[in-house]
Amino acid sequence: MRTLASIALLATLFAMPLCIKAQTAPAKEAAVPPGEHHDELTPVSEREYIHLSFNLNELDENGKVINTRHFDAMTYAHPQGHDGGGTIHVDDNVPVTDKEGHMVRSFSLRSDISFSHLYVIDQNHISLTVSADTSSLLFPTVVPVADDEHPVIRSNNWTGMVLMPIGERKVIFSSDDLASKHTLQLELLVTRAK
Repeated sequence: MRTLASIALLATLFAMPLCIKAQTAPAKEAAVPPGEHHDELTPVSEREYIHLSFNLNELDENGKVINTRHFDAMTYAHPQGHDGGGTIHVDDNVPVTDKEGHMVRSFSLRSDISFSHLYVIDQNHISLTVSADTSSLLFPTVVPVADDEHPVIRSNNWTGMVLMPIGERKVIFSSDDLASKHTLQLELLVTRAK
């Protein structure tokens, strides 16, 4: 009985320093949980700043690029993702004239590219949600146009989540033009900010 009591006393004496050390050890910092204030709580040092380079290409029936519009933006990604993002907005007011050179009317054309929900998947990939809304004029064969002729407004709207390899340009959206044999494509290149 005395032997059992001695063993219990020795076990208690050895366990006490371990309990004290466990209570005084600094708590490990918890990861920032996703949520409403996730972006504000994410340390700047953990953010991976990236450069987004968009090309909006128009291709002819042979697949040759005949027109390109270029858009650039900076943002950041995080392994847990974040709700923040950005928008590139370009708005043009295009006048259309008659044969005498008088303005018949004007058309508002836009190019909107939005990006959000950026996640670092691994060292070589980032996922993000991209929305693109573009419009352009398809003119009649005779320019300037007559009073009763009006150009066609061509609109494209794409939205989706894309997985992007870092450092490689990739077509993320593509659609055929309904009024011609042309194709409209949106390309993206993601690189790390330097």
